[in-house]
Amino acid sequence: MAFSTKLLALATAGIVLGSLQYAVPAMAAPEIMSRTCRVDQVGVFGNRIHVKCAPIADTAYTSAIPYYAMAINTDARVIDSVIALAIAAKQTNKPLVVQFDMADYASVPGCQGNNCRKLVAAMLE
Repeated sequence: MAFSTKLLALATAGIVLGSLQYAVPAMAAPEIMSRTCRVDQVGVFGNRIHVKCAPIADTAYTSAIPYYAMAINTDARVIDSVIALAIAAKQTNKPLVVQFDMADYASVPGCQGNNCRKLVAAMLE
């Protein structure tokens, strides 16, 4: 009888612990998007870099989010490469394609939800 009581207690604890895993909210999955950017500004700060894109006249959505930023704690080679691509795009007036996480601005210091998104990648066309 004592064995079955212990077994029942363990089973109950397993059910309770198993149900707790569903009570923790899941992290939002990245929502990676891309856009063409006419580089207006390249900024380097103590905690982040950013690329500011100028609005494109015939593309309405480009004025909504002008800043795309990476935290400085990102791999230095990635940071250096993004800066180099953005400067090259500005100097040559070529479009830069930025990939960004539409669901994330909070992980980048200084990035505001109303005008900035986390920069994931950049490509020079």
